[in-house]
Amino acid sequence: MVCQASSNGAIRIQLEKTKQWIGDTAQVWPFLTTHPMSMEEKEWMQYLYAYMPLSDLLTYPVSFFWANVQETFQARQEMPWGKSIPASIFLQDVLPLRVSDEPLDSFRLVMYPLLKARVRGLNMEQAALEINHWCHEHVSYQMSDNRTLSPLNLMKRTVGRCGEESVFTVAALRTIGIPARQVFTPRWAHTDDNHAWVEVWINGQWHYMGACEPAPHLDEAWFDEPVKRAMLIKTFTFGPDTTDSSAILTTDRFSELNLTARYAPVRKIVIHVVDSLHQSVDSCHIAWTVYNYASFFPLTQTVSDAHGNSFLWAGKGDLLIWAYHHGNWGMQKWDAHNSNDTLIITLHKTLPTHQSISLSMMPPPAVHINDTVNPNIKRANTIRLHQEDSIRQRYIETFKDSVWADQFANQYLLSTDTVRPLIVKSCGNWAQVASYLKQNAYASPVYALALAYQLTDKDLSDCNASILTDHLLWATNALCRDFSIDYDNFVRYVLSPRIATETITPWRSFLIHHFSKEQRHLFRTNIAALVQWINDSIRITKTANQPGNVFLSPEKVYTYRVADIPSRNLFLVAACRSLGIPARFNPHTNKPEILQHDDWMSINFQTGSIEKNRTGKVKLVTQRTNPIPHYFRNFAIAPFQHGMLRPPLIETEWRAKFPCTLILNTGNDLLTTGHRNANGTATCRITFFKVDEHGTLKLTVHIPNAPDDDEEKENGF
Repeated sequence: MVCQASSNGAIRIQLEKTKQWIGDTAQVWPFLTTHPMSMEEKEWMQYLYAYMPLSDLLTYPVSFFWANVQETFQARQEMPWGKSIPASIFLQDVLPLRVSDEPLDSFRLVMYPLLKARVRGLNMEQAALEINHWCHEHVSYQMSDNRTLSPLNLMKRTVGRCGEESVFTVAALRTIGIPARQVFTPRWAHTDDNHAWVEVWINGQWHYMGACEPAPHLDEAWFDEPVKRAMLIKTFTFGPDTTDSSAILTTDRFSELNLTARYAPVRKIVIHVVDSLHQSVDSCHIAWTVYNYASFFPLTQTVSDAHGNSFLWAGKGDLLIWAYHHGNWGMQKWDAHNSNDTLIITLHKTLPTHQSISLSMMPPPAVHINDTVNPNIKRANTIRLHQEDSIRQRYIETFKDSVWADQFANQYLLSTDTVRPLIVKSCGNWAQVASYLKQNAYASPVYALALAYQLTDKDLSDCNASILTDHLLWATNALCRDFSIDYDNFVRYVLSPRIATETITPWRSFLIHHFSKEQRHLFRTNIAALVQWINDSIRITKTANQPGNVFLSPEKVYTYRVADIPSRNLFLVAACRSLGIPARFNPHTNKPEILQHDDWMSINFQTGSIEKNRTGKVKLVTQRTNPIPHYFRNFAIAPFQHGMLRPPLIETEWRAKFPCTLILNTGNDLLTTGHRNANGTATCRITFFKVDEHGTLKLTVHIPNAPDDDEEKENGF
């Protein structure tokens, strides 16, 4: 196999860029140049280091990737299909360990011997189907939060959302040398939610399968009909894609591919952006959004060219298009019934306030597919699925139940009601949770349990006892503890090792030991000095950690002095908590904040200042009492910053009651309300409003029931 990318110097150029970010301290470059390896293995190592995101470069040692490259080389030699795979497909869809935003682990090293034996004597297609059956033996579907578990930790938990199931299945297929990738629709157009699945490359063609959902044949899944109503289906590949002309975005590190035409009827949509003088606008940011969960969710984002044009091949349904350029913005609905392929959006300077617009959003039409699977084959597959459920259930039965948890709690004088859910939710990770509680039951039982209760269900299934103990000991250490902070704020915003969706690492003791005594004293008394130190010490990259945007741990940010913006923000919060200062990500803006004198203060890295949040009151009322509107089902609120729609605010318990008063950051927001009909169409209404610090703004959450329910006509701004 000859690495095509290396022949034209692309890898060499990209490696030089990578070296500029991480320098020589990672010991990567001496290994790549002096360690004995074959030409193919060297090309593979260079390919990985040229295109992997920054988080992988800095988190995992070179020996980890070298071991996986050796295992991949062995699989290519031993699997009958190994040498028939084209170089470009192999490099992008077999070699990489990363699938999405999961932590990397040793799945390929641990599971190759087992999976190799599982597919012995099978051809490539049979092996792909068999691997999916193996995956179903270990993992089934369950809705969960957005943090993605690693493949080995997902096996311990036995359940995961579709994104985790697809990561797991892709990892298993790549382990035996079958090209595979995660494919997903960011949001459905005809119903709420999204979906991810797997594509496998078999004998020159890509085919799909439901992850951990084995069907008798390839290109069969429960979503056969819904997928034909998708507006956009896409995947990511590491490295610039040279074989597929459907790329939405191609960078020097990765490509975003549009696969919609493989699944559904599509239409080319051209957006032409002009200013108030009707001149074309270059480099305008365009968000292509679909109605989902009572809000408008961006399927993808593009940038207009020098002629003011941007295009997308999308499904034959309605879209709401947003455009923003240097303070000017525009919005227009793309109507699927429009015979014109070009939509003109005019940018304006004035942001709308207290205006409403009504829209009827039509998804692509429903399609019925006849079931052609032989009933006997289907019956046999169903029987096998039940057998696989039994295999998984036998493993689940090894988890510790409530009886064991109560006995354990009594043994260590802990509250049974408190310990029981911790043990039960830990699934196959029960030994780590039990070890943590055992280590700290006598020395610090109150805080040990309080810390554990800050963890998510998913944290309990993959946490490490020694890391949790490290956080507990240093957070409660008298040197790091500010006893003026009330108990609840201390537990939630100092003691807790969970900040966002990062992998929990022992950052607390690391930062305490690496900041000097003088720095710790200075930063505790002057947060602005910490912000200044971060600005002076840490280089920021906006592209080197794409795709995936996995958080770099605070330890790696400190060591290598480089981060993307989310990882820098995470570092700040971790540093503050290490110093005993309550800190968090704002649940609405996702920006870092610290607590001072009972007020949450925002961190402004541009000015280096600490600013009190400016907030205002918004009172939500409704005329509809049966049923009461539900957040993310009938209505949602989203910030409207810099002329572009941002993700909706997180649902909280107090938003479920009417009337209710919200405390929101000042600025421009949108209230979106809607009702989805049985055929998938959505009748919705967008209300632009502005929050200020004076008085209380009253908003009516009005749920339209029909397209002509409101007086406003469909329009654009």
